[in-house]
Amino acid sequence: MAMGINESSEKDDIVKVGAIVLAFFCSALLLWASGSPIWLVDNQSLGSLPFSIVENNKSNDHSENLTISQGYCDIFVGSWVYDESYDLYSGNQCPYSSPVFDCQKNGRKDSEYKKWRWQPLDCDIPRFNASDLLNRLRGKRLVYVGDSISHSQWESMVCLLTQSDGHGKGQSSVTTFHQGGTSGYLLKEYNCSIELSWSPFLVRQHNAPDKETLQIDTIDDPASVWKTADILVFSTGHWWTHPLPLAGKDYYEEGGFVHPHMEESVAFEKALRTWARWVDTNIDPLHTQVFFRTYSPVHFNGKMWGKKEGGGCFKETEPIAKLEEEQVKINPDMKRVLTMGNVTQEMKSKVKVVNITWMSMHRKDAHSSVYNKRDENRTESDYSKADCSHWCLPGLPDVWNHLLSVLII
Repeated sequence: MAMGINESSEKDDIVKVGAIVLAFFCSALLLWASGSPIWLVDNQSLGSLPFSIVENNKSNDHSENLTISQGYCDIFVGSWVYDESYDLYSGNQCPYSSPVFDCQKNGRKDSEYKKWRWQPLDCDIPRFNASDLLNRLRGKRLVYVGDSISHSQWESMVCLLTQSDGHGKGQSSVTTFHQGGTSGYLLKEYNCSIELSWSPFLVRQHNAPDKETLQIDTIDDPASVWKTADILVFSTGHWWTHPLPLAGKDYYEEGGFVHPHMEESVAFEKALRTWARWVDTNIDPLHTQVFFRTYSPVHFNGKMWGKKEGGGCFKETEPIAKLEEEQVKINPDMKRVLTMGNVTQEMKSKVKVVNITWMSMHRKDAHSSVYNKRDENRTESDYSKADCSHWCLPGLPDVWNHLLSVLII
């Protein structure tokens, strides 16, 4: 449905006001966790804060179109702007994305959810440029490490690099491979690979015949292939909300000892510190850029935006215009971001944090809802089947990758 100019402007203003107010509130929360003033850091500490900063003195070629208004820019503080031209690629055009989350192919009629562009408050970021990013990735390995949300972000990046900007290289120039704990696509012309390493907790799951535990003091087995990557994008979160981790009963293991009970939040921080120690010990900062994408929020509870009934994200077609500060403060998604901020702040290594949590909290409209193939028995009218955890693709993960592309050197 095309949107008139006046209607579009009104929608933009509503979402912008709510987003900016929430942005500053969340910035305050994260700064409190890090204990450092965000605007006074230099470029060398870019990724050690909960928000990543792109400064105007950065000399990388890809930053020349980054317009800075006040000498600094936090690209994760901003607002959602409806933009008819912001349609990076079509799911039908990309053979590398799974049909599971191609919402339009699975029956979704509206398409506005693909056309919300992220606008930072203090700068303008360039449109996504596949050729420019491919040149920066030439001869390199970009590896996403995480769960099914990371899987979607991985597929999104492959589609962006091969289909957007009219770049479409076609299948003949892309080959798939599975080796050493990763699955990937090799873009032969640039000799670069975009890979996924499945590791939903980042630490080792131990599956014995009679018992399953999570070894929160041991990095996950695929870590051996992470060492040689040029760019690593880590994430964890959703599997911590499954029944066993949430209950924490006879599940978390340290030093061979299985704790009778441990709070999920405590185990989550211990696991992140295990990951942090591994990065500090094993990653060469002169060779590898390390990113951590924050928790991808869910929208199962419609009360968060005043919905009285109807299954959370079910039939939602617009972002949340305003989120109340108290709702954000108590939201477990933000608590995980604060924990992550504390851990990365104490690391010796330079880690750039891709803080997508609060900006994605607004996007109740962007989930796959009932328009996915994860449940073949679902119907479009059954909101109990709505998936308010995963995202449509094309969709929001493309925006995350757009922002990531600004930070990749």
